[in-house]
Amino acid sequence: MAPVVSDGFLGALERYPYVALLCHALSSSVVGFCLILKLPQILSVIKAGNSKGLSLRSIALELASYTTMLTYQFAHRYPVENYFEYTFLVVQDLLLLYTVLSQEDKLNSTAFLGLGIYLSIFSTFAFGVWPSWLMAVAMGSVIPISLTSKVLQLWNIYQTKDSGQVSLATWVIASYACFARVFTTLVKTRDVIVLTNLAINAVLNSNLVLCIWYFRPYANSDKKRKD
Repeated sequence: MAPVVSDGFLGALERYPYVALLCHALSSSVVGFCLILKLPQILSVIKAGNSKGLSLRSIALELASYTTMLTYQFAHRYPVENYFEYTFLVVQDLLLLYTVLSQEDKLNSTAFLGLGIYLSIFSTFAFGVWPSWLMAVAMGSVIPISLTSKVLQLWNIYQTKDSGQVSLATWVIASYACFARVFTTLVKTRDVIVLTNLAINAVLNSNLVLCIWYFRPYANSDKKRKD
């Protein structure tokens, strides 16, 4: 059984029709936005012909994080509307990873071996082959994985002082999605592990938005002209 926040006020909230309606509206908007979340990023890399500013390790860790969130909630039979967007996020992250690997000439047998291991682990996770305590440990690992993923991307931008092909639109949507999911998870499932992960990601995504905006390429050009 996953640890949850005690009912109290939150349990009462769910019984109000307007709260249920708000949760449904937020869930629908998150799923809608997540249908296109990574498309600006993928198109940016394809258009530029390079993956400047993007951290390959960050993308791989984010993919692992999203897939764990998806399979954990699926295995616990949580309401589908509470995590459905992760289906699209996983597919889009796989496409982004493929695009970046292609641009960096790293699409080799090692990459396909990694894909096979990834599919094997998470398919067994989704269908409850692992014992519940191991699933809880895996879900707990999402927090440091997500944290590392975002910190790597932040550090990559800060080091180069140029956000390059990193899409601002993608991270604005990601920030909104996390904040919206904090609310819907508080009302619907109150799963402590999921909530903690969402809250941390909401803060880090917001920091990434600020970092990408500040180090955007044309802003750097303006600074150089002034100097």
